[in-house]
Amino acid sequence: MQYCYSQDTISIKKNPEENSSEKNPLDIGELKIKLNSKGDQWIKFGISSQIWLRSIENNPGTSVNGVPQEQTYDAGIRRMRLTIQSQVTPFYSVFLQMGINNQNFISGGGTGTGNNGAGKKAPFFFHDAYNELAIIPRNNFQTGKPNKNNLYLGAGLHSWNGVSRLTNASTTKMLAGDLPIFNFPSIEIADQFSRQLGVFVHGEFDRLNYRFSVNKPFATNLKPVVGGPAVDNNQSGKLSYSGYAFYQFFNKETTVTSFLSGNNLAAKKVLNIGAGFYTSKDATQSQPSENVFASHPSNTFGADIYSEIPLGNKTKEMGLTFYSVFYNYNYGPN
Repeated sequence: MQYCYSQDTISIKKNPEENSSEKNPLDIGELKIKLNSKGDQWIKFGISSQIWLRSIENNPGTSVNGVPQEQTYDAGIRRMRLTIQSQVTPFYSVFLQMGINNQNFISGGGTGTGNNGAGKKAPFFFHDAYNELAIIPRNNFQTGKPNKNNLYLGAGLHSWNGVSRLTNASTTKMLAGDLPIFNFPSIEIADQFSRQLGVFVHGEFDRLNYRFSVNKPFATNLKPVVGGPAVDNNQSGKLSYSGYAFYQFFNKETTVTSFLSGNNLAAKKVLNIGAGFYTSKDATQSQPSENVFASHPSNTFGADIYSEIPLGNKTKEMGLTFYSVFYNYNYGPN
């Protein structure tokens, strides 16, 4: 009996490093299903939701639901996402993201009244749906050791965008309460919620992180007025080209997906300087004189700097985060 008791005592002894009391209570792990014993084939699920409760002091003369109102209160779903990320084989993966945006009591859904009335049944759609091949993987397939350089090739509806860090921003790790729309040069015009259909490459060359894509913009066909500004009209069907690269001076960021964080809670020291572009020929059209039409390219250039410096004790997750960006937009004559 003494021997049995001794064995039982040893079997329940805990390693101090594995003591659950020492784990971060905010670390909930991953919703991940392993498809093989080695663990290099898997399916991972993600869920995120951002709810807004707002009190808005309206501008003079503002009407809400047809009634003049000085103050408006509402609750809404700013964004909700479901993601499925799968490593089908060690070199082939599929990424899907779906969800809704901007649903409140009067907008984001249908119009009118009844079952499909104002704000009801917001459209649930795919934000991303692309396949990806590892040409040079992050980690060597045989040894598991990190490669100095990596390269991935993919195609589909994607958000491997150019221009800037915020044009590729994560919606779950934002520095501010939301993402200013001016960071997305063609959002909901020639793209689907900042995504286009096309082919992309991304990866790392030592400390240089890069992404480039060739896409087919969604069709636009607005008609310009005589002597007026250029409007969105890409009826000639030209392709778009975009790219963004940033040099990492301190710790390197892992870009398994296209989304770049706005804040990592001072997890590591980061200083990145980047630049990017978006260009599409014959993307806009003007009418300088009666029945005379002129097409113009859409060109956007961005340059930015991002820094995150940890401060104090690491357990406090304190740090100083800085981001600044310069943009140059040219869509044709004003």
